[in-house]
Amino acid sequence: MKTIFLSSIAIMALGISACNSTPQNASNVETHDESQHTESVAVKDSDLKAITPLFSDLSPEVSSSIKQIVDHYINVSTALGNDDNKAAASGGMAISEIITHVDKSAFSKEQKTLYVKNEKALKEHATKIAANVNNIEVQRESFEKMSEDVYDLVKTFGGGRKLYKAHCPMVDADWLTETNEIKNPYFGESMLTCGLIDEIVF
Repeated sequence: MKTIFLSSIAIMALGISACNSTPQNASNVETHDESQHTESVAVKDSDLKAITPLFSDLSPEVSSSIKQIVDHYINVSTALGNDDNKAAASGGMAISEIITHVDKSAFSKEQKTLYVKNEKALKEHATKIAANVNNIEVQRESFEKMSEDVYDLVKTFGGGRKLYKAHCPMVDADWLTETNEIKNPYFGESMLTCGLIDEIVF
């Protein structure tokens, strides 16, 4: 237990040092000094807090819907990491469409209650990302909120694959990623490796 705790402290310290420079896209900053930026270090899965989804007995329809939402969420994250507002908008639109067509009759009563809890907010954030194709900052703000909803979905239903939860200390926000390599969607190329991985969801 002591080893895991010390590992967690070390990981957090690495993440903070990875983000010790001011982001390039901050309004009062003209340049970005790469010499101040330390890249985050990949961590072992065994050093991370492991989360097992609440339900393992999903119907194929539910599994497919959740997986599609996560697929497009990952696309939005990747697009924002690449500073690609158009691809982010496309991913947001796809999530909104999928949510519209989710067959809620395929959920058990308890599953449906937990799904519906996040459905409206998730769709609102996805729609806002889609609608703000020319404003990547608004997209990133909506992505931050959407990430909380998708994280709740994945903790409840799984994501159809192993996922990592990453944390950006600069904005104090999380996101999900398929790899333990940091590609920060909140700052894109200006601080792409800023962050740390702190959980794994199976």
